[in-house]
Amino acid sequence: MWLDRNYEHPVTQPLATADGDNRDAGTKTDAGDKISRSTPIYPGEPIDDTPGRGRTGKISSNNDEDWYVFSACEGQTITITVTPLDTDVDLYLWNRNGDIVASSTESGVTAESISYTADITGYWFMQIKPVSGRGEYTFDVTLNGQNDAGTGGDAGNSFASATPITPGSYYGYLDMNDEEDWYKFNVNAGEGIHFILEMKDYAVYSDFDITLYDPTGKMVYKENYYYDDELFYPATTSGTWAVKINIFPGYKNAPTSDEWKYYCYGSGAYHLQFSIESSVPEPPAPIPQPQITPIAKTFIVNNDPDTLKDEFGYLAAVPACNYMENGKRYLAPIVYKGDTTKTNYYNTEGDRGTVDDTTQYLLDDWNDYLALFGKTAEEYTLPADPIKAAAEIATNNWEKSDLAVIAVDGSEYSDTVEKVLEKTATLTRKVGVITLSSDDKKLHGAMGYPLFLGDKWCAIILEAFDIKKSYGDDSCTYLESVYPTYMPYGGDWWPTPYDGAGDALDLYYPITQKGLWAVGTQLKAKEFSTYKITKIAGDRYTIDVPTSECVITVKVETSEPTDLLVFLVDPKGNLRAPDIPQWNGPVLPIHEWYGFENPPVNPWRRWDPEDHTEFTAEVLHPEPGKWTVIVVPRYREGASSIQYTLTGELRYINEKRADAIVSAANAAVIASQEHAPLLYVKEDEVPTETQNALNTLGVKEVIFVERGGIGEKVKGSLPTIKADLTTMQEIIDQIKSYPNTENYITITSIKTGKGYFAPAAMLAAYHCSPLLRIGEAPGIPAAVADRIETWRLWDGDYYHGARSPGHLPVAREP
Repeated sequence: MWLDRNYEHPVTQPLATADGDNRDAGTKTDAGDKISRSTPIYPGEPIDDTPGRGRTGKISSNNDEDWYVFSACEGQTITITVTPLDTDVDLYLWNRNGDIVASSTESGVTAESISYTADITGYWFMQIKPVSGRGEYTFDVTLNGQNDAGTGGDAGNSFASATPITPGSYYGYLDMNDEEDWYKFNVNAGEGIHFILEMKDYAVYSDFDITLYDPTGKMVYKENYYYDDELFYPATTSGTWAVKINIFPGYKNAPTSDEWKYYCYGSGAYHLQFSIESSVPEPPAPIPQPQITPIAKTFIVNNDPDTLKDEFGYLAAVPACNYMENGKRYLAPIVYKGDTTKTNYYNTEGDRGTVDDTTQYLLDDWNDYLALFGKTAEEYTLPADPIKAAAEIATNNWEKSDLAVIAVDGSEYSDTVEKVLEKTATLTRKVGVITLSSDDKKLHGAMGYPLFLGDKWCAIILEAFDIKKSYGDDSCTYLESVYPTYMPYGGDWWPTPYDGAGDALDLYYPITQKGLWAVGTQLKAKEFSTYKITKIAGDRYTIDVPTSECVITVKVETSEPTDLLVFLVDPKGNLRAPDIPQWNGPVLPIHEWYGFENPPVNPWRRWDPEDHTEFTAEVLHPEPGKWTVIVVPRYREGASSIQYTLTGELRYINEKRADAIVSAANAAVIASQEHAPLLYVKEDEVPTETQNALNTLGVKEVIFVERGGIGEKVKGSLPTIKADLTTMQEIIDQIKSYPNTENYITITSIKTGKGYFAPAAMLAAYHCSPLLRIGEAPGIPAAVADRIETWRLWDGDYYHGARSPGHLPVAREP
């Protein structure tokens, strides 16, 4: 039965931290119960009770086999000892082809021992099989000797002592006591050096890098991808070259800190293939980065969350603090102040900090940097009015300028809001519960347990109880739509609330459309006790969306706190809002991990929103068509009836606002390249402040950026127009005509109304890149991305508070 099978260890088991109970092998979980689920262990690393580096285990029943996998090199002697404390076990060693190559079957609690010289390089499997009883055991695995490149010993550890090789295939081994292997070879100038370093099929989780040295011992090139690396390099001189294979991160060169402990790891076998080619590709050149000359200034924008005045002021500052002149890049920061938005990771839960705190942290770093040059930043706070700000920046930073860039101030344009749904209703809490035994055949069938769900049922909860497994290889519960779509929509991979066995309780999903659905489990019948399906009734409404150039916002309100939620479903039946939170836990101090015993009972693996009086769902990039609004409770139990008010709005993007934003943002890029001031006009007049600045600077020509002809009425009041850019293509062509332009485009959105376009323009100016609006791209790609991301989040599961997203299908063909 093993002749056609080759076992590759699936890297799926998460890392753990240490506490008093570290079975099996420091993982705090039961080791794999078959060869394909073997738990990784690391004979060449410290024994410190972290995952794979513990040496204790436990047999829980006569059927509880423990399987482990480790890496070894051909020629190494594998020595294994298993000492049972109060049970009888047998010990087997398997190779990756599924063959038992050695065994020990002593009776009783006598220690089992194996010694075997590896005849292949790669994964080896240790099976501890119970004979009778249950209990604990200790074990030891050691690898004696080395056979790097078939030498019967260790490869050299330096350039001078490198082991000679010729083109061919070689195997080697590294661990904490031997972090580097060096090989040397002869090559002629003009020939191509080609190495392939393979790790993935030979060592679990470890990463080795390969570095090339020329005949003088100078490092000339390095490949350091995770797992496998391929190195090409054309030899520039004849002689003896060398390569170094080393562990990353390794042990002796790992960072050290008094505040936190760095996890040093890495060991295992590798496969090295070497060839000399007639020619090879040139190594990629470093991405050129212009030398930055700091401007000892800090431009400060007072945050205005209610309008876009601060963003248009920000844009006016870009050409004064981000520009090229005489081949040099000059930079100074633009920062917002007065933003008290709470941040997630600045401090502790009790004092999480604000955006202003983070800004000050960055400014402190900026000022420390300037101090290295003996400079102190001059702080300049922009006026709130963007027209005044632009004029003041221009006259403060230019004594004279023949050229200015002009755009229309769009900060006063606003979008149109239409109320499309307003309903007050009372929802009666109704549930339908189906309880299944773990051996129900439909649960384990290929199609799962089928459910036809009509419009009445608006959400579903799936639960599996008394789960004996503890790691996230299988979906303890899952939900699929069979018809009209055929897609998975949710899976509970990790039981809650423990890292060990427990209950799977956190699969909740709205029934987006009526049809044939299926629920099921990937657990075996013996691995849990019962399975509960709860259907929850709710209300459905529809909204007609005429265009993608709008934002959908729906809100449900109640007079008393309830668990009522609202969902938005697109015309094709895809859930689009809200996203389930990507983070579900509190904020711990830096370097504290939310793992295993922190805390022992983990409350963050379920999304349990507290009762509330208001809940909102919003879609920024909708497709036109008929949308569904679902109002439904989150929980099975709660108030028997809930009176609510539901409102729905469409906010239509003002075309002039869009044109003004895109024009001004790209005007900032153009002004940056010209190192000319950016000034604003109104749609139909030149403000006094702007005219005074034009006169003071002696401006003779202007580049007028006015997409859509938004400034047509004011053209006659401007100095000579050098370039009148009225289309997106004309704007792009202007920016791409500059010698400093890079192969970039910068994408932004204006749907949120939060002004992200201004910092985006700062980035675009640095790369001399046109700034485009995602909402105007053909095919509504933002809607596609949003649909994918919402699906990934809801299809995933929480692990220690962080949402592990679902995995999109991988197509074999486009």
